[in-house]
Amino acid sequence: MDLICSKYLLDKEERNLIYRATHSENEIMIVEAMRARREEIMNKVLYIDLINVSTTLNSLFYSVAIMSNDNVIRDFNGEPSTNREMLNLIIRAVQLLKPMDVVFVIDKNFKWSKKISLEISFMSYKVKLESSADGFLKRVQGIIATSDTNIIMRNRFIDLPYFTCLMYSGCQLVFFPTLDIITI
Repeated sequence: MDLICSKYLLDKEERNLIYRATHSENEIMIVEAMRARREEIMNKVLYIDLINVSTTLNSLFYSVAIMSNDNVIRDFNGEPSTNREMLNLIIRAVQLLKPMDVVFVIDKNFKWSKKISLEISFMSYKVKLESSADGFLKRVQGIIATSDTNIIMRNRFIDLPYFTCLMYSGCQLVFFPTLDIITI
């Protein structure tokens, strides 16, 4: 990747697209093997990488997200975000999935982490504020809602933004590598 990006003098946005959307055949096989089926989720604890999922959902509905070549939706801008609307979408998706239990995992260094964790707690869900949400999620047993490659290569996962996109219309997806833009 570095060689390609350097040789063709790609700008930051183009490099970001390639890094986030292109995976080797081996990585694609691992990701597919780690993808959890809906019925699997009912008997497990679902850990939600809140900032990752919320940022990706925000991209899906308000800008453009990427369907990478491993068939996982990823945000393109990489700016972490969350808001009440995205949180409500996540809650509705979780209610349909009916996991045994739900734990929202948030980086405690994220600027609104305490406020968000209080809101989630008031909705009777569990919250874990972690110094490294990614580090914590790599070690847990259960199903993880995230699109973070480093996590989904090690754990069973669900692409919650994709599941949510199927529930609602108005998602903007760019399919990589064709770069076709599709509204679902």
